Amino acid sequence: DPEFLLSVDVEVEQQVRRLQHHPSIAIWAGNNEIEMIMAVIFKDQRHKDDYYELFVKHIMTRVDREDSTRPFVTSSPSNGLKDKAFNYSSPQPVDPRWGDIHWYDYWSSLWDWKVYKSAKFVSEYGFLSYPSLESLSEALPDSDLTYPLGPGVIHRNRLGLGMNGTTIIQDSIAKYFKLPAHGGVDRINDLIYLSQIFQAMAIKTETEFFRRNREVDPKTGEGYTMGALYWQLNDIWQAPTWASIEYG
Repeated sequence: DPEFLLSVDVEVEQQVRRLQHHPSIAIWAGNNEIEMIMAVIFKDQRHKDDYYELFVKHIMTRVDREDSTRPFVTSSPSNGLKDKAFNYSSPQPVDPRWGDIHWYDYWSSLWDWKVYKSAKFVSEYGFLSYPSLESLSEALPDSDLTYPLGPGVIHRNRLGLGMNGTTIIQDSIAKYFKLPAHGGVDRINDLIYLSQIFQAMAIKTETEFFRRNREVDPKTGEGYTMGALYWQLNDIWQAPTWASIEYG
């Protein structure tokens, strides 16, 4: 659609000009996880051609023209510079030896550093927890603020991909703590507290692993981790999410 692509050109030029002087921007990424999704689901040539047209011929070209001082990757995660060899549609864009990866695990013993993967740059990792009772009470009726959880709390867990976020949080807690007895506000408050302790310890464990993991394994080429960004700092609404700072 030429009209759509023209609108993309204009938007990219405007946004790069608006944002490029911000000191926190180290790299531009054309999209979030689309190359990874293509490698799993949309493998046909038509989708690869459309992807190249949008993210390479239009977005990359405009970003490089407007800001030549920063690198650009078509997608995150990706194999970085090695993506060019695959025409920017790698069959394995989440390769720990190249570029960046997104790493999520909701089932392992996540206070054990040995479950985590080596990578050059980990641009997403994180764990779910509940916000405070005060935050939830701003958005939900008292009848939902019980344990077992009310339908409003369950509905706000938007993990997606067919996974049950409510079960995942409770199973994660149960690996290290006894789950609260059934009851009202006091019991959901206990669950909230335990979920936040679990999340904090898991983030601490994984972050410390990445900070230590600066040596390269000569057998696999993995390691040499030079950066990690956890998902996520602040919340966008009152819900069980990956955030550390609550909404509002």
